[in-house]
Formats: sequence, C-alpha cells, structure tokens
Amino acid sequence: MAGKWIKSDKYPGVRYRSHPARKHGVGPDKYLTIFYKLDGKMVQESLGWASKTWTETGPDGKVVKSGWTEKRAAALLAELQENQRLGNGPRTLAEKRELAEQARLEAEAARLEAEVTAQAEAALNVTWGEVWPRYIEHSEANKKPNTVRTERLFEQHWVRPVITAKTPLRSVSPFHLEKLKARMLKDGKAPRSVEYTLALVRQVFNYCSINGLFHGENPVAKSRVRAPKFDNRRLRYLSKDEADRLLGRLAEKSLDVHDICLLSLHSGARAGEIFGLTWGDVDLDRSMLTLRDTKNGETRKAFITAQAVEMLRNRRPATPAPSDLVFPGQGGKQVKAISKTFERTVDELGLNEGLSDPRDHVVFHSLRHSFASLLVEDGIPLFTIKELLGHKDIRMTGRYAHLGENTMLDAAKRLGGILGGQNDTSKLIPLRPAVNQ
Repeated sequence: MAGKWIKSDKYPGVRYRSHPARKHGVGPDKYLTIFYKLDGKMVQESLGWASKTWTETGPDGKVVKSGWTEKRAAALLAELQENQRLGNGPRTLAEKRELAEQARLEAEAARLEAEVTAQAEAALNVTWGEVWPRYIEHSEANKKPNTVRTERLFEQHWVRPVITAKTPLRSVSPFHLEKLKARMLKDGKAPRSVEYTLALVRQVFNYCSINGLFHGENPVAKSRVRAPKFDNRRLRYLSKDEADRLLGRLAEKSLDVHDICLLSLHSGARAGEIFGLTWGDVDLDRSMLTLRDTKNGETRKAFITAQAVEMLRNRRPATPAPSDLVFPGQGGKQVKAISKTFERTVDELGLNEGLSDPRDHVVFHSLRHSFASLLVEDGIPLFTIKELLGHKDIRMTGRYAHLGENTMLDAAKRLGGILGGQNDTSKLIPLRPAVNQ
C-alpha cells in the first residue's frame, strides 16, 4: 500500500504519497495530485505516478519524454488558477484533458481529410496503363486461366486502341465506349463479344473504385452505354443419323476424340467437365459421373447410357489412380480444347454446308444440345432435362420447349380420343362453352 498523503513543502497545492517499494531515480516513486478551491469548494485532481512518462514537444521544438514532478504539478496548478481568475481556458485538469483530446481528434480528422484529398487528386491523373496491370493481377488471383487469357486478348485488340495507356480514367467517357463498340461491329465481331468487352471495361472501373484509384461514375453504366442486343444461343442439334455418321467417322480418325464426343452426346456434359473428369469420379456400376467445377460453380451428378458405360469400361486402365484423368492430354496434362479433328470431320461430312449463321453450325457444344433435344423429342419432361443438364434456372432449359411440339400434339390427339372418342384434334370437345359474339 502507498503511504499517507504528504503536502509539498515547496509547492503549495501539491501533495503526494510514496510507493512503499517502487523506486524512481534515487528516491521512492511518488503519486502526485493537485488540490485547489473552485467555486467555493475544494477540488482534488490526480496527476499520476512520477515514473509514468509521456512524449511531448518542448518550447525549443525538441521531442522529449516527461513525467510528473512537484514543479510540473505546481506549474499546472498555477495555469488552472490563472484561467479561473481571467475566466478564459480550462479551469480544471479534466477540462484541460478534454480539450486536449478534442484537439487530437480534430487534428486526426484533418490529417485523414488531407490524405483522402491527396488520394482523390492522385486518382484524377491515374491512367489506364497504370491500373490495367493491377486489375489483371487481381484477375489472375480470382479467375480461371482461360478467362484471364481472354481478358488480355480483348484488352489488347479492342480496348487499348481506343483507351490508350496514357488515357486518364477520368477522361474515359461514353464517347470512347461507343467508338469501341462501333469498331468491333464494323469488324464483324459478334454482339456477344462487344458485350464482353464493355463488361471488361466496367469491371476495371469497378475494381479501381473499390481500391480508391477512381472516383466518379462508371462510364459503362447501363443507362449510358448499351451493348447491342443479340441472341447467341445455339439451337443446332444432330439427328440420330447425323450423330451416328459423325461418331463413325471420328472412330476411324481418333479414338480419343470419338470417345469424348460420345460421352458428351450420351451424358450432356460440357467439354470442360469431360476434360477434367477423373477415374475417381466415374461410377460404372451406377452409370453415373461426378462432374466438378462446372460452369455454374457446383458439383453435379451426370447419368450415362449403356453405350457410354461400355466405352468407359474399354478405356479404363487395369488399376487407375482416382486422380488420373479419363482423357489425359500430352504429358498427362488436362486437355484445354477439343482437337481440330472434330472440326475437320464435321466439314468433311458437310454438316455445316449452306449454313451462313454461325449459330446454326455444328460445334462440340452441339453434342450437349443434341443430348437435350433428342430427349425432348422423346417426351422427357423439361424439368428432368434441366436436372440432367445442371441448369440452375428452368428458363435456360426452355430453349428446347419448341422441340416438344410433336409430343404435345400427340397428347392433344389422345385427349380428343378420351373426351370425344376421336383422334382428330379438330373434333375435340370444348372444355368450356364458347362465348356468343
């Protein structure tokens, strides 16, 4: 315990008590207070231990460490009493400390405001060439390699000629983007490519806004620059005869390409899903595949036909490791794209002959469409096909709805037979009376 309070002999209004064990300098550590009369009442305020030091700037500008002494306590007391006499400034130590904290907070706020202002001024002059490397580094850390490669190509061929490396971001306007759009369309690029390029510029600006590199409205706001409308959905699918001819010719040229195509046609799997398929994800007893890292980011099950099961049994090594790829590329690495053998074989068979619209051309993805389309024509419900394809939204599967018209017509005929004893849809019994006109 500290000792009793002792009044300072030299400095009236200052008192202290000594620590029984702790030393400060050559003597015991002291806990100092000041006491004085305020508005007719005696007030005592604690200062602290003499050994507790703080940093302050002296009159000569030098930063020194200071601690409480009787002399410093007396000087503080004299300051407070002078403020009482003049009616100006803090009259108590609590008021003085409150004012000091307020001044500190104001100084910190001013510093932060100045920092933000400096950043904003710097952002006014940041150029496309300065931010692009930072954005693409962010992409490499968060996106698939193919996506990053595509972003690099589109930036180099389409964005950079219009928004140059020296163009400040604040100068980029809808005019630049309309010019970019016009150049791409004039060069025959698909509307989807234009939309992708505008989206890339928008993402760069969003990245810069989040990271304090740009302040202002994104110039690619939908209300200002509109991507051209388009429908790039591929609806071309192979008939059974076309599929048989294609697989037969591929079997003569490349067994690997044949097997990859057969699996897509018999499971609805995408190219990337097949290329990443490992033997650990193949369950031949249950005729099922586990497809990982799919387009929508989810793992899903795919069910395969007896033909696909037989093909996989023939391909399967005696003791494959679960991580071994079913369709390895050179050096055992994952295949990135379908072999050109597929495209050459399609051309040889004339499957794209006379078709000017690229959306009508047979490409590898047409095998997935064929899987779905042939099921629809056989009367399989769209919801079942949605689950088989791994679509998140039934509207994505709705593109195949028109293919079920024959099935629906058959259903209508059957209804006619049930209700009216006829198979002619023109003689269907009305389900409700006609309204008289």
